[in-house]
Amino acid sequence: MAGRANVHGRSGLDGADLPRTRSQPQSMDAIEFIAQQVARPGGVSVIATGPLTNLAKALAAHPHVEAGIVSLSIMGGSAGRGNTTPVAEFNAFSDPEALDALLASSIPMHMVGYDITSHTGLSDRVIVRLETSGRRIAPFIGQVMRFYRDRQMEVTGMDSAPQHDACAVLPYLAPALASYADRRAAVELHGELTTGMVVFDQRPETMQRSRPSPFARRRPIRLCTALSTAGVIDAIMTAVLSYP
Repeated sequence: MAGRANVHGRSGLDGADLPRTRSQPQSMDAIEFIAQQVARPGGVSVIATGPLTNLAKALAAHPHVEAGIVSLSIMGGSAGRGNTTPVAEFNAFSDPEALDALLASSIPMHMVGYDITSHTGLSDRVIVRLETSGRRIAPFIGQVMRFYRDRQMEVTGMDSAPQHDACAVLPYLAPALASYADRRAAVELHGELTTGMVVFDQRPETMQRSRPSPFARRRPIRLCTALSTAGVIDAIMTAVLSYP
């Protein structure tokens, strides 16, 4: 999408030379693939780092999908400022109806928004460490991160390469690095200025009971309210540098 190409380049991984893939497109579409995977015994956990169109379509087309997803962690939305509009984050804005359908489901869910993930940037010093590591994988990632950081400076003014999507992995690999709070949420679908905005009911429970929101019957999600920036970056670096 144009919004992502603006910061990630045309390939989505600009900054490094990508080898030509030998893989071929799969005959099964994403919706059927999701339906097949969640039918496994015990279900599956899903980490979603983009617009939720395919997941929402699978949910609508296959009744077993909702019960088959035992947990869902989403990078998307924002409890503060947006990056596509003043109040809407890219993934939420790209398909607000899909995100709202997931928020209205019974799937146990974590969400970390742009307002939190934007503080997890890799600095120039950290990127240099990747580029000069002497390994095979880390320099490639360093080159991609340098391109991304440079584009961030041009587009947002941030002097770092935010690790938005990695934050959605935290509930499974490093839960101690993040703090969460239970919040009911819905996505604005029709606002002239606010389409794609995720609205969280953050009022005290007594106020929520006396003046219920239109989405008061929804299952609360686990909203990330804070994280350890240094801890997240350290975990990412440890993982990347563990590769040859």
